[in-house]
Amino acid sequence: MSAPSPAANPLLLGQEVAERRWRQVLDSGRVPHGWLLTGPPGIGKATLAYRMARRLLAGRGAPADSDDPASAVFRMVASGGHPDLKVIDEPISPEDGKPKANVPVKLVRQRMDEMYRTAAMDGQRVLLLDPTVDLGASSANALLKLLEEPPPGVILIIVAQPFLALPPTIASRCARLRLRPLPTATVIEGLRQLAPDIGGDEAGKLAELAGGSIGRALFLHGIDWPAQYGRVLAELGEGRVIEVAERLLKLAGKAGGILVAADLLGHVVLRAARHAAGRPPGLALSPDEPRVLAALAGARSLDRCVALWDKLRSSAVQAEALNLDPMQTLVGLAHGLVTPPAGGRPASAR
Repeated sequence: MSAPSPAANPLLLGQEVAERRWRQVLDSGRVPHGWLLTGPPGIGKATLAYRMARRLLAGRGAPADSDDPASAVFRMVASGGHPDLKVIDEPISPEDGKPKANVPVKLVRQRMDEMYRTAAMDGQRVLLLDPTVDLGASSANALLKLLEEPPPGVILIIVAQPFLALPPTIASRCARLRLRPLPTATVIEGLRQLAPDIGGDEAGKLAELAGGSIGRALFLHGIDWPAQYGRVLAELGEGRVIEVAERLLKLAGKAGGILVAADLLGHVVLRAARHAAGRPPGLALSPDEPRVLAALAGARSLDRCVALWDKLRSSAVQAEALNLDPMQTLVGLAHGLVTPPAGGRPASAR
């Protein structure tokens, strides 16, 4: 289960501060040519970007109903048919249908050429960049030209993901809107509205694991992670690292492979880190979780737990880049979690 696409989603929860700032700038009539939306994934950045785009496309004299799904501008944006909105998101190779490693410079130049044309309708022209991969040097340089010499009536909106590199030359030329992780109650409310079939107890567990992200909570629900988390925790507590690796790879097999698998293991590390810091999670996600997390934290300091969390992603990225065996990589990572530091006890110690 997933949320509606940002282009077709009228619901934005918990980001009133960022949206209010944007509205104030819009009402002033002095709108910067470049905007950069930052914050963790799944908290509404792309949804806000499309809200901004719709309002710009509607024009200053238009009724302020661009967030109404019944409005003409909303329908055109949702269908991808608005002539003055161009989007760069996941670059797909036409040869094999697979994602490209970087945003192709040819695509960026094509979108830029379209921005120099006369607007087809009464509003402004908008280029919305929501990349799933790094820009790459050539594409970044091409985009920089648009920011340095923007055509009249053209606005660039960039959705920045923390796991992708954005050149500082581009970031420094954009007005920044920072979106914050959502409170637990807001995540639960978002789940109630977007996925009413999720029960209250399940929603609470998803919100606890999602780190303030409704999108992440929906993803975790789709792979049944709250239930699987309890099993992974039990297997880690017994030192069964091969079973842990097999379970994580199976869960992530259709959703990003080893990067997702390492991220799921990161849930355990982060919650163990809270134990190491003397601030155990307030909501136990399985009956035995407090004891197992305390054992996994063992004699580790908070710094060592954080270092282990950092190693998860870096090792997964390296394994993917070098086409290493994901199973072997995950076994090594899980083993590093259950193996105590010097002077500590193994996680399975009773």
